[in-house]
Formats: sequence, C-alpha cells, structure tokens
Amino acid sequence: MESLQLKCRYCTASFSTLLLYLNHLPQHRHIISSSYPCGIQACKSILSNESCLRLHLIRQHGIFVKKSSFKSTPSSNSSGKYVCSVPHCSREMDTQKQLNSHLSDHLNHGIQVPCPHRGCGASYKKLNTFLNHLHKSHKPLLVEEDSVTYTCENNSSASLPSIEDHEFYPSLENDMHDIPDPIETSKRNLQVECLAQLFMKLEFQLLVPESTVNYIAKEIMVITQENYVTVEEDVRRHLQQQGVDLSAIDSVSKSVFRPFKTQFQSLRSSYLRKKFYKEMNFYAPPKLARAKGNSFYYYLSINDITLGLFKDKSDLHIQLDCPVNESEILRDFTDGFQFKNNIFFQQNPRSLKIIIYQDGFQVVCPIGPAKKLHKFIGIYISFGNMPDFLRTHPDNIFLLALLKQDDMDHKKVYGRIVEELKDLETNGIFVPGYGQIKGSLVFVAGDNLGSHSLGGFYESFGRTIYFCRYCYVDRPSFKREGGHNIDYPKRTPEEHHQCLQGRTLHEKKGVKFDSAFNELDNFHVANFGLVPCGAHDLAEGLCAADMALFIHYFVSKEWFTYEEYGTMIKSFPFSVKDNRDRPIEFLESYDGLKGGAMQIFNTIRLFPLIIKDYIKDKDEKVWKGFLLLTEIIEIIMAPAIRKSFLGYLDDIIMEYLDFRRECFPDVDLLPKHHYLSHYAYLIYLYGPLKKVWTLRHEMYQCYLRSGARDRCSVSAFSCSEFNPSMYSYEIQLALSEGGLPSQMEECASIKVKGTHYQKGNIVILSQAAYQSDIQMDRIVLLLFSGETVFFVVEVQKLQFIAHLRAYKLLGSHQKFICVNQESLLSYYAHHEYKLRDGNYIKLHHGLVA
Repeated sequence: MESLQLKCRYCTASFSTLLLYLNHLPQHRHIISSSYPCGIQACKSILSNESCLRLHLIRQHGIFVKKSSFKSTPSSNSSGKYVCSVPHCSREMDTQKQLNSHLSDHLNHGIQVPCPHRGCGASYKKLNTFLNHLHKSHKPLLVEEDSVTYTCENNSSASLPSIEDHEFYPSLENDMHDIPDPIETSKRNLQVECLAQLFMKLEFQLLVPESTVNYIAKEIMVITQENYVTVEEDVRRHLQQQGVDLSAIDSVSKSVFRPFKTQFQSLRSSYLRKKFYKEMNFYAPPKLARAKGNSFYYYLSINDITLGLFKDKSDLHIQLDCPVNESEILRDFTDGFQFKNNIFFQQNPRSLKIIIYQDGFQVVCPIGPAKKLHKFIGIYISFGNMPDFLRTHPDNIFLLALLKQDDMDHKKVYGRIVEELKDLETNGIFVPGYGQIKGSLVFVAGDNLGSHSLGGFYESFGRTIYFCRYCYVDRPSFKREGGHNIDYPKRTPEEHHQCLQGRTLHEKKGVKFDSAFNELDNFHVANFGLVPCGAHDLAEGLCAADMALFIHYFVSKEWFTYEEYGTMIKSFPFSVKDNRDRPIEFLESYDGLKGGAMQIFNTIRLFPLIIKDYIKDKDEKVWKGFLLLTEIIEIIMAPAIRKSFLGYLDDIIMEYLDFRRECFPDVDLLPKHHYLSHYAYLIYLYGPLKKVWTLRHEMYQCYLRSGARDRCSVSAFSCSEFNPSMYSYEIQLALSEGGLPSQMEECASIKVKGTHYQKGNIVILSQAAYQSDIQMDRIVLLLFSGETVFFVVEVQKLQFIAHLRAYKLLGSHQKFICVNQESLLSYYAHHEYKLRDGNYIKLHHGLVA
C-alpha cells in the first residue's frame, strides 16, 4: 500500500496527512497569502480556500475527507432573490449581506422582524438578540462523511485520518509546538526563511524603507533573545526545584536554548539579509554597462531572466507550444496574421515568444523644480508563453534595463539586447527539465514617443512631415484630407532601407536612423513591429480631446450645464468596479477630459446613461458622432473579435474621422486620429489590441520567485455547502437538467481570472449577430466545485436602445438555465455586466460574438 504524500511546492517538506500539510502552510504565509496549493504529485492547482482544496482533493485525486461545513441560508423566491421577512415589505435583495442590512434598518426603527430562514418561527425587536439568534441557531453544520481514502496512480489505497472541523487551518496565533515535524529541513531554518520572506515583502513589495526594515529586524532579534533568556531562566529554576543535576541542566540549556538565541542572526543586517535572499531563491544580478559618454546604466541578462522564469516556484502556466485556434475569432496575438506567418515560429513551434516594452517615467514631483532633470527610461520584457491574464500583470513584466533618459545611447543599450536576442534565436538556452529552448521577439509595445525612439523614427509629432510609423502619410495631406490611410502606401522593410539612404527630410520620410532591432532576422520596425497602445492613442489621446468637444457642444446647445453634469456624475449609481475609476467633473476651461485612461474609458462608456434624461435630440448629428466613437471603442477594447468584424470597424472609423473633421472644422485632427485609421488592420495582425497595450505594468523578482506570484485563476468567496432543497422548484429543475457534480458549494461571489462575479450581475449567454439576437441573463446562484464554476441564471427580456447604445430591461422569463462558466468564457470572454439605474445595461468593453 502506497502512503499518501503531500509535497510543499515552496520547500522540500512532505507530509503523510492533510492535517500536517495544512499546519505547515502558515510557514509560507508571507508568499502565498490565503491561497492553498494542491500538494498532490505534479498537480499545479491552487485553490482559494481550504474548503475548495478539500473538494479538489475529493474530485481530482480521490482523497475523501469530511465534507466542508455549510450554513443555513435565508429563504429565496423563484428568482433566487432574498425577500424581506417583514409583512407588507416586499423588498428583494441579491445577497444575504444586503438582506441583513435591510432587516437591521427595520429593527433600528422598532419594527418586529421574523427570522428570514425557512422553517424558523422566531421574531425579534432588538438588533442584538436577532444577531445572536442568527449566530446560534443558523451557524454552520457539519456533514458527516465516513469514507476517507486516497486512490494512488497504481490503484492502491492509503488511509487518511478523518479531519474534524476543529482541525481546519489553524490561526497564526495557535501554538504549534506539539505538532510533529515530518519535514527534512529543520523547523528552525524554515522559521528563518519565513521571517526573511516577511522582510522581503516589506522592503520589495510594500516598499518599506530599508532603514525601517533594519529597525524592525533589530527589534525582532532583541525581543527574541530576551524571550528565550527568560524562558531559559524559568526552565533552569524549575529543573533545579525538581532536583535535576546541574550538569544535566547545563546540557539542556546548551542544546535547546543556545541555537534559538542565534537563530535569526543571518538576518540582522541589510547586507546579511540580501546575502540570505540570494541564497534562498534564484537571483538575477543586475550588471553595469556603458551608456552615452562616461555614464553607466543597469541591465539584466535575458538568459538570467529566462532561467528565473522556469525556476520560479509559482505556477505561471508556461506553454512553449503554439496554441491552435482554427476559428475566426481573434483572442490573442498568436491568432494574428503576423505571428502565424513568422518564419521563426513556424520552424520553432516550441519556443519563447518575447515581448519588449519601454517607457519613460519621472521620479520627482511632475510640477516641481526638478521635473525635467530626473527622467528615466525603463526597458521591460515579458513572455507571450503565459496566458494573458498573467502576462499583463505587473509582477510578470520583468525589468531589462534602467537608465537616465539623457544617458540613452541607442546602439549601446538596444544593441546589447539585440545581440542577446540573436543568440537566443540561433543557439537558444538550456533549461533543466526542458532542454534547449530558442526564442524570438514578437513585437515591441510602447507609447508613440517611445516606439519612435526605439524604431529610429522622428519623434516630433507636431512638426515632422512624415509622422506615422505605419504608412507614408504627410502632414499637408493629413490636414487637407483628414486621418484616412487609404491613399497612403504602408511602410515595408525594403522601402525603409531606401529611406535610410535619403539625404533630405523628404527623402527620409520620417526615418531618423536605422534601429538596432532591424538586425534581427524575424523582426523589423517597418513591418508593423511596433504595436500601438490604446491607452495612450485612444483614452489619453483622441478620446480625451474629442469628449471635451462633445461636452462643450452639448452645453452650448443647452442640454445641460457644467454644474448639472457634475451633479449627474455625483448621483449616478456606479458599480463598485466602476466607482474605482469614476469620471471626473468637467469644467468650462477644460480642453480635454481629466483623469487616467480607465477613467476616460468609463466616461465614454457611461456618458449616455449619465445624461440620458437630458438628451434633447437623439437625432442630433454630434450626438450620433459621439455614439459612433463609443461603438469604435467597444469593438477595439473587446477581449475577442471576429475577423469578419474588422471591415465594419474600418468603415465606422473612417466615418467617424469624416464626421470629426466636418463638425469641428476649426479644431485640427491629432496624429492619433490618423493612428486610429490603422487599428482594424493592426487587430488583424496582432489580435485584440487590449492584449498588447502598455496600461499594465531584482530583489523584488527574487521574492516573487519564492512563490509569491501564485494566483488562483478561480477564487470563490464566502462558500458554504450547497443545499438545493432550500431553493424554489424552478431553480431545482434547472440544476437537475444541468448535470452538476454531487459536491457543490454556493458562493457569495467568484473571481475568474481577475473578473468579479456576484448575484445580480448580467452575463451573456448567446448572440446570433452583432447588436441583435443577444441573450443577457441575471445570475441567480453561483456554484463552485473544485475549480469549475456554474452560473444559474434567469432569462432576461431586453431591448436595444440605439440612441443610448444600451439595453433596457423589460422584465424576465421565469426560466432558469445552468451554465458552465468554462464554456461561457470560451465563447464570450469574461466580463461582468452591471445593472444601470435599475432599467439599463451598458456594454462593458465591447461585445463581439
């Protein structure tokens, strides 16, 4: 019989029982936060809580333990909503928290409240007694489970002790000295690593100053030593009272207490701590290299970063093989024409897909006296082998070089990077467990200024005659004809070479010098290798400028005043998610929207609903022009796009550029208006541009490689065992037809790859055609089993309101559908849709079926 082995992914420890494994996890609390790695064999699953881990062990690995507890929930109606239990009050709520808050309001006004739980006849007038009743009478109940076995790969079984509720994950304050220690590494060393990870988190993630960490470290050393001295004296005195020989007491003191007194000495100073960090985890040392003149800059080797990627204890879902997508839907850059026709990736399908990103930033107050003295350039690298929800997270964008802007020497800085990329293309790098792996550059991301600087194009967008890095549009034609790109030939590597031979500005056609990246065999800056950033081009560029024109125009037409618009923003019922980036009030003196990129996108998306009661003429040409812009943004920002939509997108972009020039002839178009004209083709080349923009961004990486970047792709919150009998017949019928697993948990909310879902959200189930035959349904229940999510939804009646570009809720069918969230994501991406003003739903980042 093979014994059960649960292995810790962050150290060498292994355990024969689940209880010991759970008790060990707090040793890594500074890197894993509240996540629960599986621990079985080569399984890389990470669960969001202990209950989900237990379900995972049951379903995926045949480890049967006691089921997790469930708590009684209030009665719900046929729509899955909680109804107030007070007579003559029919208020409906989506969550139990909202129900409790509502009942508390009744109690605070002296109204008697019956208990909302089914079958409970108690009623109360005082809030405290009501809350005590809920805690005592409707607390979690334990469901017994007798079968406790583990099925190994060879079909042999190993016993696993039954685990009671009180044996669940212990609090950090619990005394753990009585727990047996099965790990190979001594517990003292593990405690030192735990403290080291705390210091790393403070200094490199939370950015606590090094001097402060030094002070904390010294205090911990002092307190620890004082505690052990006190304990040692007490033990010696107690042993003497028991008549133990003095030599035996000295022996105990020496062998037991002396090691504790020096346990954390390796962390007592900044120098020793950094030395310990480097020995504990893989560390890629920054190196100095010559920049302009006698100046230097720091850089990291691409090979070191790559090795660190594979030595990382976090599960980054690295996929070397190219994903296969035969559908017409573009989901990522690997579906685009540019990647699919790259000779290197055709010949090396199992390779690294490298993305370079550079950006400038200031390290002083932007309005201070030194605002232009200390501007830095950061060059970053990321890998397209990660799924997009991990690839775009700042933790997984690695610093490649850092230097002052004034010290930039293109050939020296980028030339070194290109040499490393050449070697990676030709020879590759040996990675233990994977063999020799080659890699190549896919594209370079950045804002326009950074991309032109890297690509060797002129950077003066206000004066340069040829300002586009994609085509040969010239400024006089642009001012005369607008932003269209139809009549201007696209740049090619061959013509780019001819421009480099030119002697005049006209002959150079916007090319300043030959970029070092053109030396690569499978990349060229003139072959659409410098992808655009929607956050800079759209949100902080043309959208901010054009929205100001729209608002000024509507005020001039007396639709509303600036003050009224500010009042509308303050009173609008933003969702929790939108409230983080709510629109900023607009003043008469503004010539552009204020705020960050997401605030501007939210302003455009929600503007029709914010001012819906003030629209005086829905056929107004400028209003229709604004709606055209919202449609363009929705499609461009969509997480997945059909190729057949790109022709339509190109048409409405040209229509909008014509409208913009016609309705506001006195306000010049920006170069970014012209860049917009290339977006449909760029999506064809690289897939959804939201996946390649720059909006998201070596000791910190050393800390992350210890496992701190682990994230659950699916996280469930406030889980309890699901009891179908507590819900209406209609919901039970939907569940029976859905073929659900036997072990299910009900959740208050669920986060899927960064998107939060909760009861009451609207999700998309199907769409036959663009802007028609769409089915959006309201989430009634969120169910979770292992790592699989199910939504029980109620069918909604919807009507598209063209002049608001929103859907009006007309009611709902009393028909429930159980939808597997995984299949939902595969077709319609994962975005939440919020109720707006009780009657309307506004599209969130586009909808493309």
